[in-house]
Amino acid sequence: MKISVITVCHNARQTIRDTIESVIRQDYPDIEYIVVDGASSDGTKEILSEYCNRIDRFVSEPDSGIYDAMNKAWKMATGDFIGFLHADDCFSHKGCVRQIAESAIASSADVIITDVEIVARRQASRTLRYYSARGFNRRWFEQGDMPPHPGMYVRRSVFERFGGFDRRFPISADFDFAARVLYVHALKYEIVPLTLVRMRQGGMSTKWPMGPVRTIRDVYRSCRKNGIPITPLSIVAKYLRKIRQLSFLAREH
Repeated sequence: MKISVITVCHNARQTIRDTIESVIRQDYPDIEYIVVDGASSDGTKEILSEYCNRIDRFVSEPDSGIYDAMNKAWKMATGDFIGFLHADDCFSHKGCVRQIAESAIASSADVIITDVEIVARRQASRTLRYYSARGFNRRWFEQGDMPPHPGMYVRRSVFERFGGFDRRFPISADFDFAARVLYVHALKYEIVPLTLVRMRQGGMSTKWPMGPVRTIRDVYRSCRKNGIPITPLSIVAKYLRKIRQLSFLAREH
């Protein structure tokens, strides 16, 4: 089974090397690695060029944002499953892709979901929160929540049947995609109870003051589009779950 790992980046000089190294260190033999760079100008392209013989498909050109780049990338993929590991993310250890592939083969699921560890942006050794998928069920979407997208691997045929990322949701197209495949179409999923991805804190949805507001707006619009019952009050449950994740971290450490 071939697994396509996709990295989308733009001006990511400080973190892109960690991401690439975590991919090329994987012990699974059948990985297709695709990198789509948004015409970086900070030295990212020069770092990527060092790994040209380890990257199967590489494009560097202007785009209209992260979801435009992600749509370009999945259309290039030839793997049986596709997952996204961006420049702020890295695999937790060398056996991550192997564990994803083994779970996909054993379960016959359309979506494989793993846990994600969120770490400090400037100190990646410091864990801030575990974004766990272990209690996931489809009602999460009714609270404006979703499984951790960096931990999701999806059959390529799902993208081909239902499309990719809807750019009408500039911050939460990943939520919209997950809602379509897991809630609306109720595709079979398998939860792997392992933390396979480490993700640096930050991103569009967390940039204050407007990031969280825009995220809530996009999520609410996506739910309405997909026929998911949701109210502003129901989103409170999402934040209660995140508090529980912090509590879990405190117990573990």
